[in-house]
Amino acid sequence: TALSLSIPIGVVSALTGIVLSAGTRWGFARYWWVLLKEVITAAVLLTDPLVVLPAVRRALDGGGSELIGPLTAHVVMLAVATVLSVVKPFGRRGARGRTA
Repeated sequence: TALSLSIPIGVVSALTGIVLSAGTRWGFARYWWVLLKEVITAAVLLTDPLVVLPAVRRALDGGGSELIGPLTAHVVMLAVATVLSVVKPFGRRGARGRTA
């Protein structure tokens, strides 16, 4: 089902991000925006099986309607990660007083 695909697709996305960051000038942790995206990705990967999927299962079983909060949180986190990828704010880590 679609529910069982969200975790493997998230892991593939995270691995792709790691490989791409390692192979580009952005690096894995050279810039604050890349590091923040990695933290967001980890949060989404952790909360998907622990929070979102149980809420979806309860809703499908007719025993809960608390989907709005977890799904909204995921959409906001993924939107922030997307904006970070486009805007690339902040500067280079460890570079005091200069931005890259």
